[in-house]
Amino acid sequence: MRTLIILLGSSASGKSTLTRTLCGEGGIEALESFEINGVEEKTKYVIFPNGSAIVGNAKNGSDSISNMEARAALIKWLLEYPGVDFVITDAVRSSKKWDVDWVQNTFGESIAVVYVYMFISLEENLRRLKTRRASNGKTIELSEKTLANVTAFRDRAKKVWEAAQKDYDQGPVSFVCLDGTLSPRASVDQVRAACRLLLATCATPKSPAECPIPSVEPAVAVNGDQTSVQ
Repeated sequence: MRTLIILLGSSASGKSTLTRTLCGEGGIEALESFEINGVEEKTKYVIFPNGSAIVGNAKNGSDSISNMEARAALIKWLLEYPGVDFVITDAVRSSKKWDVDWVQNTFGESIAVVYVYMFISLEENLRRLKTRRASNGKTIELSEKTLANVTAFRDRAKKVWEAAQKDYDQGPVSFVCLDGTLSPRASVDQVRAACRLLLATCATPKSPAECPIPSVEPAVAVNGDQTSVQ
């Protein structure tokens, strides 16, 4: 069974690092176009030798695709791509409409889904953003607009995470809450362990309601029907 891994978190929460660590080396970036409402939308994706694929380009991941319908079309296309076992989406612009409702209404029980919530404190979030800006040669001072965006994306990720746990009930699903201060390797180990368990129990999956709900406090929680990238 193929697996869709949905990473949820704010900017600088560690999503891109986790994606790169899960996928490994040797990725090949390519382009695929879809007709959306009569307009051609070009999307990029990356395929890796270990059977994983990123929705979006290698640099910016899923946020490189601004059209949500095109992103959804690419997810569906990649889940049917020969040799791809795991598809990873890591957009900061997550939503219940596309990351919960569309996923379960489109795929039902045909795929396994792993939701990974990257929890970091606001203080740590801002520290990472400033570090990133400094490494890019920018001033580390954060504007009011940037601070507002950080808050908005943090709230969005949390709401999608909570909605997924409450509403996703159409197929094998797992929920992993990661402490954002974990090392990339430790985070990958958590996700892989969850994936293995989910795929091993897909024959008799539990519903989310039957599984303990992970806390969104700054502590690692791996619960639900759970899964792994090889």
